[in-house]
Amino acid sequence: IIDANKQAELAYGYTREDMIGMSLLQMVPKEQHISILRNTKRIAKEGVIHFSRERTHIRKDGTPMQVSISASLIEYGGRKIFQDIVRDETERIKAEGALKSLSEELAQANIELQQEITERQRVEEELRQANVRLGELDRLKSMFIATMSHELRTPLNSIIGFTGIMLMGMTGELAGEQRKQLTMV
Repeated sequence: IIDANKQAELAYGYTREDMIGMSLLQMVPKEQHISILRNTKRIAKEGVIHFSRERTHIRKDGTPMQVSISASLIEYGGRKIFQDIVRDETERIKAEGALKSLSEELAQANIELQQEITERQRVEEELRQANVRLGELDRLKSMFIATMSHELRTPLNSIIGFTGIMLMGMTGELAGEQRKQLTMV
């Protein structure tokens, strides 16, 4: 590193003076060292002038930081160097993760809501069918009562009519007890 700005100081936790002279490898996890060295040699050999990638860098305090790097191969002081523009993407990646998580939760909530709606519609349909059945049963009950009323009144009318005839004496004289019993009908 031959220079660093204030934003780099804030992001990495080093002072500008601390960073000048450091190797980039001091700011990345050890498992990335071989890959970075191979890519750097390949890029220089192939004459690539610009590339972009995302990596994990390590802050001074040891915490990881997700970064996007936009690097250009430039001439500086008579030699070729990489000029890197590094952006701390940690918060963006966290926000994307949170958004993805919320999106998944929302999708799950929508599935559950749809299931509840479907269940409610099923119950409402059962209630509607039960209501139709109750309406039919009520109609049948009313028909039964009307029929029974008619069936009971028909013989009762005959009984009441004949009792009236007997009480008027049209069938002959009634004894006191007979008259008393017939008046109860």
